[in-house]
Amino acid sequence: MYSAGAFWLNGTSYEYHILESNIYPNIGKYDNLLVNDTDSFATTRLVDGEHHLRSTSDHNHAAEANRINVIRSVNTVKERARETSERPAQIIQTVAANSSREIHPYLPSRDALSQTVKRIRRSELPTEPESLDDLVIPENLTTTFDGSAFLIRDSDLGQNRILIFTTTSNIRYLEQSPFWIMDGTFKTVPTIFKQLYTIHGSVGGNDNSRIMPLVYALMSSKSEQCYRRLFQDIINFSEEENIDLQPQFILTDFEQAAINAAREEFPGVRNKGCHFHLAQNVYRRVQMSGLSTQYGNNENFSLLIRHIPALAFLPPMKFLRLLMN
Repeated sequence: MYSAGAFWLNGTSYEYHILESNIYPNIGKYDNLLVNDTDSFATTRLVDGEHHLRSTSDHNHAAEANRINVIRSVNTVKERARETSERPAQIIQTVAANSSREIHPYLPSRDALSQTVKRIRRSELPTEPESLDDLVIPENLTTTFDGSAFLIRDSDLGQNRILIFTTTSNIRYLEQSPFWIMDGTFKTVPTIFKQLYTIHGSVGGNDNSRIMPLVYALMSSKSEQCYRRLFQDIINFSEEENIDLQPQFILTDFEQAAINAAREEFPGVRNKGCHFHLAQNVYRRVQMSGLSTQYGNNENFSLLIRHIPALAFLPPMKFLRLLMN
């Protein structure tokens, strides 16, 4: 877990374990050591591969002993960040549970440890590409932990590109789900892509069913052509796996390109609009009509506007009669 070695001091060789290393610009590398024979703490400067002693301190008192154990625990957090895919909170909890309670007050805060995990993982990621042509996907990111294919399609559409991530078992869940929920997000995508588009389905029986993301697609465009290619690739993959995808309902926002593509590639599917996005669009229309001030200052007007999305809960016939009246 910790690098070991020996250094000479006054004609005596001391064995040590490196607890922590720091590199300072224009100064060099410093190592914090635990000297085995004396149970002391030492700081050395590394010059031409040799340790030059800078300072020592006795470890016969509790604070210094705790410091060594704190460094060990923090190093364990760093190792688990590199070697596992556990969430930061899980890593921190595991390390804390396996360390002495005496050092808990001396450990960095959970936020600081969480940032340490994220920083280490970012440092081990490849450089983010600046264009689609520069994008090279590492082999370890194309499969799941058990070796199953995860990147099932990498489609090139001229100046656009679609990467589809899913598994055969996820597609089987989609086959069994009577409805799909589809939406895109823009905040968590690399700059060379337009959106991360996800398809969710119902997983589990009636008593314990949950809505789970089953397909992830990085898309560089939101055109109808790209949506059609996305659905075609998913259908082709499912057919290769002897899976028949025939969703009854698809729930989307009000993006016409996605709606048109879904209707074209899944004949007979019934499209349902998302109520959350309906309410968003109503308020967006209020803003576009220059009514934001009235909406914020006039309570009656605001209430009437908020009634509009509620019309979606009326049975169709009652809604038609309401419009006629």
